[in-house]
Amino acid sequence: YSITTVSKALNDYSDISDSTKQKILDLCEEMDYIPNLSARSLITNKSYTIGIIFEEVTGVGLQHPLFSKILESFKNTVEALGYDIMFLSKSMGAKNGSYLQHSKRKQVEAVLVLCGEFNSPEMIKLYKSNIPTILIDFEFEGVTNITSNNKQALNQAVRFLTDLGHTKIANIYGGEFQHIGAIRKNYFEEAMRKY
Repeated sequence: YSITTVSKALNDYSDISDSTKQKILDLCEEMDYIPNLSARSLITNKSYTIGIIFEEVTGVGLQHPLFSKILESFKNTVEALGYDIMFLSKSMGAKNGSYLQHSKRKQVEAVLVLCGEFNSPEMIKLYKSNIPTILIDFEFEGVTNITSNNKQALNQAVRFLTDLGHTKIANIYGGEFQHIGAIRKNYFEEAMRKY
């Protein structure tokens, strides 16, 4: 078969017959051929890789009960769509760089951000780049974000506790230095005034 026909079979083009496509795929399996994804990404401009920036400030790391659930769900979703995930770090070997530089070097197609310092100048450079970014529990204009309905959750929690007769209610919100902690503190105080 010609290089073009083999390429069409490997990329699941519809303009070759199913029997030809199957013969080529069978030969590839028999020969243990695996396409070079790096070479393919140069042509298609797709790496099928999503970067993850994960900075967990409590020291619990991937064992964090909430973050581990978010990451596991995200991983399962992107894998079902044919994508891989890659954790990004600030340093690559002996060289220090930025998350934006690392994302470009690794040619990730998008970045999921789950960290404590969302508002650092380095992170803002990433948000303003042409790499699609998804923020967890942080809002930045023009960037996709996913967050809990904190107002509703704290309202329900305070209402539930006051309905039980409690009047001395504490809220552990993680600290005002964290964006989401400050938001949750405000909604808690609002619910306490209401009830």
